[in-house]
Amino acid sequence: MTWLKVIIKFYQFLYRVILVITISLYLIIGLKCLLYYGNNHIDITQYIIQSDKISDSFSGYRIVQLSDLHSKTFGSNQVNLLKKVKHLQPDIIVFTGDLVDGRTKLEGPCFELMKGLVAIAPTYYIYGNHEAILLYDNEKQDFFKKLDEI
Repeated sequence: MTWLKVIIKFYQFLYRVILVITISLYLIIGLKCLLYYGNNHIDITQYIIQSDKISDSFSGYRIVQLSDLHSKTFGSNQVNLLKKVKHLQPDIIVFTGDLVDGRTKLEGPCFELMKGLVAIAPTYYIYGNHEAILLYDNEKQDFFKKLDEI
């Protein structure tokens, strides 16, 4: 083999390596962007329920239901989520569990959110499986007392 052929083969190999690295980086960046969007996007789904079994006094009644936020923060003092909830003009807000993340036990965002929700409309809350984890943690019993005070 001549030196020219060796150099050509080396550059072909180098081109393939750079191509694989570049494609891999684009895929990793794309996946990170997708995961970030999925973890930070607030999805709103609206349903209109009509039934003869529902009293006319509930005509136009709006219920905002939140669930599974797992101590997630949506802007400073939860402002991004609270703006969206307020914009929906709910008559009541129901939170159906997993306000807190039972593993990280990060409580601050939970209290900020609940204080903001209560200021918008009457708010009702039930425990999820992550709150059940806290029920058995003696150090976290004050979480439930603080939540009740809100």
